[in-house]
Amino acid sequence: MKKQLIVIGMTLVLFTVGFSGCVSDNEFNENLDIHSENIKASLGNINFLLWKYDNDYDWNILMNYLTFTESMLIDMEEYESDIIDEMDYLDDYIIDYQDVRDGTNKNGLTDKQRVVYNEIETMIEEYDSNKSSIELCLSNMETYRKFLNLTRIKLQKLEDFESKSTLMNFKVEAEEYEEAKEYLGDMIQIIIESGENETLREELGIREYSEELSGIHDLWVEVWGLYDEYLDLLIDKKYSQANNKYDEYSAKYDDAFEIESSETITETNSEVSEWYQNNIGTYSDLFEEYYD
Repeated sequence: MKKQLIVIGMTLVLFTVGFSGCVSDNEFNENLDIHSENIKASLGNINFLLWKYDNDYDWNILMNYLTFTESMLIDMEEYESDIIDEMDYLDDYIIDYQDVRDGTNKNGLTDKQRVVYNEIETMIEEYDSNKSSIELCLSNMETYRKFLNLTRIKLQKLEDFESKSTLMNFKVEAEEYEEAKEYLGDMIQIIIESGENETLREELGIREYSEELSGIHDLWVEVWGLYDEYLDLLIDKKYSQANNKYDEYSAKYDDAFEIESSETITETNSEVSEWYQNNIGTYSDLFEEYYD
């Protein structure tokens, strides 16, 4: 994953200079500019990662591609790890800074140094007050990533279902009903697995499902179960009964289709987009003032 992060290699060197050994009051005062830049750079890194994640993975942006790949999900997780690493670095830095700060006398600060000192304290306070928000955002990123992975699997199953359905129809048209039933069995299994997938997506709480939609996969299993009975009757050459069974299947199919069509793609996208903005996107400019 390519990211244009603020370079903190120098800050790590300066970190060593600022906190190595016993630090005198004068050394602490003289290194305030260094500490200020290090903390500012780290806050800027966190802001960049939050902003870049939002710029790449906002739901509305992903909808322009309609593709959720495993590599994309890996990249998303790397962003999460990078934010955690940056927070760990900053936590350690602040602890070391405060240990030295508390052991020195600040009465000798010049006016300029006093300004920098106060800026550092303000940045630390701002970070501490927003730390729980970042942690919540990270938790939401994990939830969002799980949702996208389940969506990726769902789309794959939809493609598999359509492929099996096409093959089944070919066999029905060729009156090869036994072979058609094999493909139909695969279709029903895909529906069952898709229902399990949908249950997991629903449990994530990103979007709400009506009671009817929550049971739509069971209804589709019932629909195709009727079609399976229809094929059995064709195999047995009970054509009159087969016609009646097909009518029963067709009516149930229309019922299932109507329920499934009651929720539009636009409504679904709007619901997920709103969740994303409220739970991830809102944090994208948390430390904007510290990112140059």
